[in-house]
Amino acid sequence: MRPPALVLFSGGQDSTTCLAWALERYQRVETIGFDYGQRHVIELSVRPKILDLIRTRFPKWGSRLGDDRVVAMRELAQLFGHRADASRRNSNDRAGAAKYLRTRT
Repeated sequence: MRPPALVLFSGGQDSTTCLAWALERYQRVETIGFDYGQRHVIELSVRPKILDLIRTRFPKWGSRLGDDRVVAMRELAQLFGHRADASRRNSNDRAGAAKYLRTRT
């Protein structure tokens, strides 16, 4: 039997897809999220709803869902005097437009 899995779950599309992948492959999956003052805080607010939907609409997966935790890290951002993700932006960003990096070959 495989050991349990831990999924970093923000509530966004990517982490929800990763959660579904893990639920299909592991008998027990726990989730963790980090609240660090990120721009897309809406994702954190929908996490419980997504987990509830998985439990009700996908009973096989719902029975595999373990504990869910959110770690508050806003204090860390306050130490630096800004939001934790603000340092990733620079003057070349267009209003925080997403940047994509080419993969290594």
